[in-house]
Amino acid sequence: MLKSILLSGAALCTLTACTVVGPDYTVPQTAMSASFVGGGADAGNVTQDAWWKRLDDRQLNELIARGLAQNIDIATAVQRITTAEAGLRQTGATAQVSGGIDAQIQRGGGEAIPTTTTERGTFGANYILDLFGGVRRNEEQALAGVAAAQFDVGTVRLAFLSGITSNYIDARYFQQALALSRQNIESRRQTLSLVQSQVEFGVVSDLNLAQAQAQVDTAVAALPPLEAAFDARAFAIATLLAEPAGPC
Repeated sequence: MLKSILLSGAALCTLTACTVVGPDYTVPQTAMSASFVGGGADAGNVTQDAWWKRLDDRQLNELIARGLAQNIDIATAVQRITTAEAGLRQTGATAQVSGGIDAQIQRGGGEAIPTTTTERGTFGANYILDLFGGVRRNEEQALAGVAAAQFDVGTVRLAFLSGITSNYIDARYFQQALALSRQNIESRRQTLSLVQSQVEFGVVSDLNLAQAQAQVDTAVAALPPLEAAFDARAFAIATLLAEPAGPC
């Protein structure tokens, strides 16, 4: 499972999917580049630079290599980025995918002229749309069509790889935060045990015991949000790679 890879390098397992009211939208067949992996690039083009290798992380390099080896097309990449981001937002996690869709739908018209609708979509620096929100069904068809037709191959590639990288970095952060939190819990439990002994010998009051217990409870309560944040990032990476991520 991806969570195990982040923890110990084990294999992937099951990923649960989100559900949305209404029929799923199918990305239309649009003429585009066959893939974004093997396209040519100018010298110094950041979209083709192996910038993630500067982090010198073997597991990240392996995840990126798996993503590139799939040689997916633009529409598939955009769909995965969209799904990964929506999954993060639906779980309450702050979006960390680098690159996103900025779409504008404009309507014009009046009493004497027909109403017209124009659509425009570009990749932006941050992903801000909640595509699993109440307006998803009204917008996703236009967004998907624009994404497939207009998004630059290099930009999509950069957004896809940035999504893997940023979620991996976040997962590592929450993993370390969990380790430190568990150490903190153990330390506070040792303190609680010491205070309990002191209460038995009349050295300190029950108030000290209650305070020590409250510190343990506070530290324990901090674990679930960190665990959920780590899981959300693991699921986001799994979505981008189209691989399962849950426990066996």
